[in-house]
Amino acid sequence: MESSPEEWFVAPVPSTSPLFATFEASFRPLLSAYFTGRSFSAFAHLLSLKIPTNREQLEIPSIVIFVSEGDRVNQVYDDVIGLLDPIEEFKGFVLSVADGEYSGMMEDDMQCKLYHTTAQSGVSIGFKNCAATTGPLLSTSNENYTITVAHLFTALSLDGKAKVVLDDGTGCKVTQPVYADFLEEKSFLEKSLARSRMQLGSASEAGKQNIMSRMKERQTRLDQLMALGANREEFESNAEFGEVVRFKYSTEVVCGRRRRFDYALLRITKREIDPGMLLWNIGPAPREGQLCEEDWENSALKRFGNMKFDLDVWKAGRGTGVTFGRVAGNMGVNYISGGDVTDEFWVLRDSSFKDWKPFASEGDSGSLVVSREGIGCGMVLGAWRSFGRAFRMPIDPSTRLWDLRSLPSLRRPDGNLDLSRTVSEILHRGVIIVSCMESILNDIRMDFTPVA
Repeated sequence: MESSPEEWFVAPVPSTSPLFATFEASFRPLLSAYFTGRSFSAFAHLLSLKIPTNREQLEIPSIVIFVSEGDRVNQVYDDVIGLLDPIEEFKGFVLSVADGEYSGMMEDDMQCKLYHTTAQSGVSIGFKNCAATTGPLLSTSNENYTITVAHLFTALSLDGKAKVVLDDGTGCKVTQPVYADFLEEKSFLEKSLARSRMQLGSASEAGKQNIMSRMKERQTRLDQLMALGANREEFESNAEFGEVVRFKYSTEVVCGRRRRFDYALLRITKREIDPGMLLWNIGPAPREGQLCEEDWENSALKRFGNMKFDLDVWKAGRGTGVTFGRVAGNMGVNYISGGDVTDEFWVLRDSSFKDWKPFASEGDSGSLVVSREGIGCGMVLGAWRSFGRAFRMPIDPSTRLWDLRSLPSLRRPDGNLDLSRTVSEILHRGVIIVSCMESILNDIRMDFTPVA
């Protein structure tokens, strides 16, 4: 049976594993202290490598660190080895340090990028061509709200030309969708209509009727978009969705851990809510991967609650649409240069090992994360992605499996493998950082009724 480097992965280490306790007690404090005040950003987390051989399958715990400056990878590796090597428990671990990048503004799901005439969760919104996603819809006695990320107002625009930096986004107005998505849908409709006109000449009578019916629907949709304006200024006025009434972009200690608060509460000013049109009332289920074997019958949103370790979750967002994943059983040590070291929940997408699409991507920030039990437990904040691609491993080239003849020389007395001189960098999946929804709602302190 053939194997490949892409298959050397398992889900995040669960919180029930003894490795979790070791990471929390022995490694996290040292890593937090090491990253504090550095000129680069970094993210450290606990994974398990799955090593298939032609006789057995090995699992090796791995501390994985992403570093924002590639030329510091070797130095960070040496420094962290020096910190952790004296700890007896570390002898059973592999350390991997790879060049990575943090993105606060997270392939495209067209449906989530469209213009909607009603208020929706999980769809594109924008501020000065910076994109994010609407979170849950909330109601008070007389007004409707939604939540998204505060860094929508502190981020690089989609065209990469403008940096919007605001200390407080209160009063800012957002559109639905972001202007770039509006232009994309309009261009798609125009090109589709042009292709359909060309097809009419060679189509049968029945075919012509189908083509003309489709053209009529798309022309109606195009006319609806054209009414939003001929330029950005007109669009921003006519496609207004809501206004920021509360804004928080800071770190605080919650339940003994330092967390990042990154949210903006929007009052919905130019859309009505149609409960019959809400995606969140229809619980989705995965079609592939390990999670498709679980029961997703109750995955439609029911209420809000705490983010917890080991949850099976889904989200709908502007960038990747509906995706599924699992919350890791350990918090990552997250450091963004110039800020505080924080402890963050993180999610890996459940999919085939050779499918490298992430749980979230560009524009998904703000997406509500919902558990398999229908609990709205979190919100997508950002992502770490790795560029590590180098391998130095004892592979049998004829089978692509680990060469068993080399394993005895790698084994320690306790049975674990000493891979310190055989692994340089490991190909990693992107890690998605998520916040706790209940902490956000408690911080807002308003009497909301959840709509979706």
